[in-house]
Amino acid sequence: MGQAFRKLFDSFFGTSEMRVVMLGLDAAGKTTILYKLHIGEVLSTVPTIGFNVEKVQYKNVMFTVWDVGGQEKLRPLWRHYFNNTDGLVCFIAKMILICTLLCNCSA
Repeated sequence: MGQAFRKLFDSFFGTSEMRVVMLGLDAAGKTTILYKLHIGEVLSTVPTIGFNVEKVQYKNVMFTVWDVGGQEKLRPLWRHYFNNTDGLVCFIAKMILICTLLCNCSA
């Protein structure tokens, strides 16, 4: 009974979780934006080898944001990050183009 009440309470007042993948070519600003959202500061960054992942909370939504490296050798691996993804942010030439946000990409 207590667990059912907790689930009902969380559905109205709790936080929901979403998984977002950020993709783009190298030096597009993905890591800079990720850390600006996470800690509120613009940091000096180095090229991402692999990925960075951080949790960012906005209001009652906890986003798990995956910043995937954009080097040419890493691009064939991008397809592995799409499973169970709720949103996709594409970076093009240091400008954000939101391709799909909060969609059902796992269908």
